[in-house]
Amino acid sequence: MIHNDMFGIEVTYTGQQQLWQFFLYPQLDQNNQTIRYYAFDDILQKTQFEQLLKLPWIGGKTAYHIASLPHNLLEDAVEKMDVAFFQSLPWVWPKTAKRLLLELKQTVSKDDMMTLSGDPKIAQDITKSLQSLWYQQQTIKLLLPDVPYRFEKEHIPDIMKRLIDHM
Repeated sequence: MIHNDMFGIEVTYTGQQQLWQFFLYPQLDQNNQTIRYYAFDDILQKTQFEQLLKLPWIGGKTAYHIASLPHNLLEDAVEKMDVAFFQSLPWVWPKTAKRLLLELKQTVSKDDMMTLSGDPKIAQDITKSLQSLWYQQQTIKLLLPDVPYRFEKEHIPDIMKRLIDHM
C-alpha cells in the first residue's frame, strides 16, 4: 500500500519493484465518484490492463488481476483454451471465462508476449523506444527474433544498433 498524505492518494501494488519504478494507471470510477490507481511492474502488464478495460464486461479489479499474472502462464492458458484456469480467477464466472478466453485468443500471441531470450521487459522497452523514433512496430517485431543477443541491460546498445542497421 502506497499512501500520500499530501494528495490523499492510495495505491495497491503487489509487484516487486521499488517505489517509483512501476507504471501507474488511474481509473475513474464514475459510479462511486472516485479514482482508483493500479500499479504495474512493466509496460506490457499496463498495456494488457488497458486492453482488458476496453471490454465492457470486465471491471478494473478483474483486469488488474489478469494483467498481473505471469505472461507465460496467461499465454499457456490461452493456447490450451483452458476455461477452468480463467474460472479459477477472482470475479470471473463460467460465462465470463469463456468470453474472456475467446477475446484473448484473438489478441494474445507469442509475438505480443515477447517470448524472446532474456527479459521481456527489455524487449518491450526497446520496441517502445524505436517506435518513438518513428520506426513501425510491425518491422521491429519481425526483426527482434533475429537479434543474436540475450535481452539484458548490458546488450541494449548492441541490440538497438543492430535493429536500426537492419531497418
